[in-house]
Amino acid sequence: NYTKSQTLCSEYLKYHTHKPIMEEEPLFIDRKVAFNAKALVAEDNIINQKLIKKTLEDYGIDVDLAENGEVAVQKYKEGKYDIVFMDIQMPKKDGVEAMQEIVAYEKEQGLPHTPIVALTAHALKGDRERFLSKGFDEYLTKPLNRADIESVLKTYLSSKAAHQAQKAAHTPASAIKEKDMLLFDKNPLELKLFNTVLQSRGYNVTAVKDLESFKDKLRQERYKVILIDKDSLEQNSDLIKELTQQQPAKLVLLGKREDIAQDLLSMVDMVLPKQLHDNSFFEQLKSLMSEEKAV
Repeated sequence: NYTKSQTLCSEYLKYHTHKPIMEEEPLFIDRKVAFNAKALVAEDNIINQKLIKKTLEDYGIDVDLAENGEVAVQKYKEGKYDIVFMDIQMPKKDGVEAMQEIVAYEKEQGLPHTPIVALTAHALKGDRERFLSKGFDEYLTKPLNRADIESVLKTYLSSKAAHQAQKAAHTPASAIKEKDMLLFDKNPLELKLFNTVLQSRGYNVTAVKDLESFKDKLRQERYKVILIDKDSLEQNSDLIKELTQQQPAKLVLLGKREDIAQDLLSMVDMVLPKQLHDNSFFEQLKSLMSEEKAV
C-alpha cells in the first residue's frame, strides 16, 4: 500500500548517499558459471567497488581494486590480470588515460593484451563506438546488471571458464562454502532494498521472493543466517519448525516483535525491525553471525 511504499522509500533515502552501479535484477547467478581468473577493477566509488567486487567473486574471480586511474596503472604493471574493468570518470587519471597507458605498456613490454572494459554512466548515442575506438575492448553502461557482466566474462574468459568447470566437477559437497545470508521477502521493493543495502555492507546475500524458490535454496545451499520477512511468512510456524530441523543457520524475522505470534518468537534467534538507517540493525546482525549455533 501507499504508506508502506512511502516508508520503504524513506528508508532507502536515509541509507543511500550514492546510487550504486549494480542493478539487483536478476537476483540470481547460474552457479555452474565460474572462472579461474583474476580481475582488476578501477572505480572511485566505495559502494560501487564493493558491489562489482562481490559480483565478480560470485563467479569465482579474484579481484583487486584501484580507487583511481593512476593506481590502476600501477597495479596493472605490478600484477597479472585476465581482465580489467575501468570506470571512465575517476580522479588523478581518468579511465581513458589509464587504459591507453596500460595498452602502451603492453606494447613496450611485448605482453599479450588484457581485455579492458569501460564502465560509464554515459548512455548517449554513439558512446559505445566512441569508447571502443579509443581502445577499449568492451563498453558497459551503469547501472550494470549481472547478465551483461556474465556475457563479458564468457566472451573474454572462455578458456578460464572451461578449466574452472572441470575443477568444480571434482569438488566434494562437503567443500561447498557456507554463504552469509538467505533473504526471503515477497515484497519486491523490500527485497531489492534489503539486498542492495546488505550487499553494500559486504555480505554475500541470496535473495528470493517466493516460497518455492526459498525452499529450493534451502535444499541446495548452506547459510549462516536466514532472514525472513514476517509478512511473507504469514505466521507459518510449520515452516520455521522445518528450518530448525534442516538448517544450522541462525533464524531472523524482520518486522515488529509485537506483531509476531509467541510460538514463532520462541523458534527464532532474533527479531529485527526494518530500520536500515539505524546502525544497531547491523550491529545486532554482526553479533548474531559471530555466534556459534547451539547444537
